Amino acid sequence: RVERLLTFNNRLNTTAKSKEQFSQFHTKLRPELVEFTGREIAQEVMFFGEGKESTNESRNVDWTNAMKTACMHTSVDLTRWIIISPRRANAATTKFLSLLNEVASGMKYTMGAPKIVEIADDRVNTYATELQKVIRLDPKFIMIVLPNANADRYATVKKITCIQNAIPTQVIVQKTMMAKNGN
Repeated sequence: RVERLLTFNNRLNTTAKSKEQFSQFHTKLRPELVEFTGREIAQEVMFFGEGKESTNESRNVDWTNAMKTACMHTSVDLTRWIIISPRRANAATTKFLSLLNEVASGMKYTMGAPKIVEIADDRVNTYATELQKVIRLDPKFIMIVLPNANADRYATVKKITCIQNAIPTQVIVQKTMMAKNGN
């Protein structure tokens, strides 16, 4: 990055048009970057349940491994929840739900079995109609699987769930549930 900035700076200082602009405004660019001493912030401590904590000694600011084996500091059990998924995403949704259960177990998080609603197609109206039906069941949370990142579907889902009915949701695009490199 420093090299690119110095090259850019040199180009600005040596190009005729740039030199002309600098001269019009009576300005100059120094040929070197400004150096200063930054301050180092103390490492954050992540507090988990059962009095466990992690200081993330590797300094890479990634608590993924610590979170896999420690329970949450405080949580609310996930009960009465629904997954809406297109039929063709059924296998990916089932596998993803299995992974969620595995992770929840490691974190000592109580996650009840969801009601899985399979829809025939991925049209905006199909999602809207199905959401209106499942909202009558008074779910605490709805997960919606979309086959792709279509803005109209997403906007419709969020309008119905968050704006009109105040139900927490998580929209997941199908490809993000798929295994990558064997993981």
